[in-house]
Amino acid sequence: LDADITKNGTNIQVTDANLRSPVGGVARGEGNRLLYGTISGTDTSFTATPFRRDTAFGQVTRVSNSSGDHALSLSVQLRRRFGERVEGSAFYGYTEARDRMSLVNPAARANLENTPLDGALEARPLRTSYFDIPHRVQLSAVVRLPFRAWLSLLYSGASGTPYTYMVVGDVNADGIPTAQFSNDIVYVPRDRADISLDGNGLAAGVGTTAEQDSEYALLDAHIEVEPCLREQRGRILRRNSCRNPWFGTVSARLTKAIPTAGDRSLELTATVYNVLNLLSRRWGQYRLTIPDPWVQMLTLVGYEASAGRGVYRPLLRGVRRVQDLASRWQVEVSVRYVF
Repeated sequence: LDADITKNGTNIQVTDANLRSPVGGVARGEGNRLLYGTISGTDTSFTATPFRRDTAFGQVTRVSNSSGDHALSLSVQLRRRFGERVEGSAFYGYTEARDRMSLVNPAARANLENTPLDGALEARPLRTSYFDIPHRVQLSAVVRLPFRAWLSLLYSGASGTPYTYMVVGDVNADGIPTAQFSNDIVYVPRDRADISLDGNGLAAGVGTTAEQDSEYALLDAHIEVEPCLREQRGRILRRNSCRNPWFGTVSARLTKAIPTAGDRSLELTATVYNVLNLLSRRWGQYRLTIPDPWVQMLTLVGYEASAGRGVYRPLLRGVRRVQDLASRWQVEVSVRYVF
């Protein structure tokens, strides 16, 4: 039985030194999203202008310290031998990790620009870390067979990784996104009247009311089947509050020892990874929404100043997709000479 508590006295925090504190008010139509400048436009265009401390410069990345990050890890493992032929073990691990920024990039600027912004840039709240895996389970058994052979079975399962639904576009006028990154989290609408949509696709204009309603129907269906979205209607989504589903896999290994001269032997081993997928194509599949810390859900195409909110084009890619490589069964055959 192991227990570990980690608390960071100081941790890296990345901000924009040339960006004023939120003095642009709030976007009242999007859960009072903090504004770092002005954002204006029409249904089909928008202009986001950050309030800079010195207009001679653009973004100035500042790396400093913050505190509060912490993690709790608990694990228990049991092993038992049943007679001379069978040995089994069971492992369970629990982890709870919270941080202000999950640093997934080596560069400071990249972490500033693609860490989902929950709250204020200079005072990020503690949220679930991207590296948080709450539950892990491993079950194994080794059976000694006749004729110097062994059969091993292993089940390994873990909670899915967390992620955040994002907006493509600078919704809060903080100068991000750049050409590569975006940091604004989606506002989850309560109902049809709580969001402005472009129903005309890539064509000019926002389309008819019926086309907009059709887009909302698809968006609403997506929200309803995703618990993290459904439970946070009427607010900006919390960072890393969505999670990919549990994934477990079964592997099997058969080892046969062939005696040679003296105490030497030749060991032949065949290992099958993801046995269930070998038995049936429909089994052992790893379904997930996204392997990355974020997934794009809405594109900002315009701004409705009277309602204090953006005009969006949905980017719907389905809630769960099969990750092909992790879902395939694989066989490994090896030979070892023991002397």
